Amino acid sequence: MSWDDGKHTKVKRVQLTFDDVIRSIEVEYDGTSLKSQPRGPVGTTSDGFTLSSDEYVTEVNGYYKTTFSGEVITSLTFKTNKRTYGTYGNKTRNYFSVTAPTDNQIVGFLGSSSHALNSINAHFAPAPPSGSTGTKPGASGIGSKDSTTGSKESNTGGKESNTGNESNTSSSPQKLEAQEGKEGNQWDDGADHDGVMKIHVAAGGLGIDQIRFDYVKNGQSKEGPFHGVKRRSGSSTFVINHPEEYLVSVEGWYDSSNIIQGIQFKSNKHTSQYFGYEFSGDGKQFSLHVNDKKIIGFHGFADSHLTSLGAYFVPISSSSSSLTPPPNKVKAQGGNYGETFDDGAFDHVRKVYVGQGDSGVAYVKFDYEKDGKIETREHGKMTLLATEEFEVDLDDFITSMEVYVDKVYGYKSEIVVALTFKTFKGKTSPRFGVETENKYEVKDGKGGKLAGFHGKASDVLYALGAYFTPTAI
Repeated sequence: MSWDDGKHTKVKRVQLTFDDVIRSIEVEYDGTSLKSQPRGPVGTTSDGFTLSSDEYVTEVNGYYKTTFSGEVITSLTFKTNKRTYGTYGNKTRNYFSVTAPTDNQIVGFLGSSSHALNSINAHFAPAPPSGSTGTKPGASGIGSKDSTTGSKESNTGGKESNTGNESNTSSSPQKLEAQEGKEGNQWDDGADHDGVMKIHVAAGGLGIDQIRFDYVKNGQSKEGPFHGVKRRSGSSTFVINHPEEYLVSVEGWYDSSNIIQGIQFKSNKHTSQYFGYEFSGDGKQFSLHVNDKKIIGFHGFADSHLTSLGAYFVPISSSSSSLTPPPNKVKAQGGNYGETFDDGAFDHVRKVYVGQGDSGVAYVKFDYEKDGKIETREHGKMTLLATEEFEVDLDDFITSMEVYVDKVYGYKSEIVVALTFKTFKGKTSPRFGVETENKYEVKDGKGGKLAGFHGKASDVLYALGAYFTPTAI
């Protein structure tokens, strides 16, 4: 059953019930006299949070899984302008996020529920100015729409080419306006990136359902928000090997519904598959391209589908990190199964946590330092066994790690069964796990320090590699 709380002044309180999945959500808002309603049945565990008067929600993200009766949400995390609440529930394989545009907040939720929470989306409105305790209800936020049905009308026309005739200065990124339908929620990933690393596209029967871009900045990967609505259709990914590879153009087309029907991306080395429907002559094509420039960010419009797309360009030689050499990405050792993760490179690795499972390493967590702040990344699946820890001294850094792998019955590829870390000052961690003959040393070869991890994981850790950066020590 679909539901919509509408738009309000701001979110005041969120209450969730859950067990193995999220069963219900109940949201109380400021600026309304209506009593909050639980959306979905009651689960076995109840938890939630209440926001302070100067706090507002900027993002909700989570995980979902597909069951015999459809997709259900298994976990939710809420981010505000001050802190993060959650994770509530259980992380599974499929991630999603709903993020308010820059300087906006979430002022209402909508979605669908049955025996559990099946989907969630949001209405947006401008965030209150600093020092303010509220704002008026939003007038421009949107949520997902039910899929439309019926035959499509033909819309014949030529190809629109947006090739950079708009004014810009050489010191700032060049913005090519979003192409075609400006329906739904306006979004903008910004232009403060060094490049695009991955593009995730979900195409359905009515066109492009959803798109997400992963970026890189100062050697650190940044996962962008989803734009559009994820349905049953799977998603495909185009990977760009930054920094030697970069995105140079986008081509696509739309029909009379003003939904982008198909889209293709080109880098200086490769061309992606055609996501969605290939152009058949009925409709109008568009192109995003600027000579001698690369794409570093996207913006556009989306509601239940992607309705328009624009981009930011900078000169190919331009990079906010051009004065420092890029981090050295050393290959991950282990198997080739599981979901790929890439934390990018940080200033320091401060602490490593390793959790064991029945057959090998099931879970890893890393505390990184960036610009004096600690950021945490975790991968794999936490088990009932406690994690083991290795903390790096403030005047020390990791220089290498040993990855032990083995082929274990029941897994589709080799998995990581043990890890060991070594530092510049001669400190060696305990061996986390069981030693095997298949041992690989992951190191820079140039005396660099380990600054981030990448690899593959799902219910276990399948592979682990690292980023290394130069050090003055």
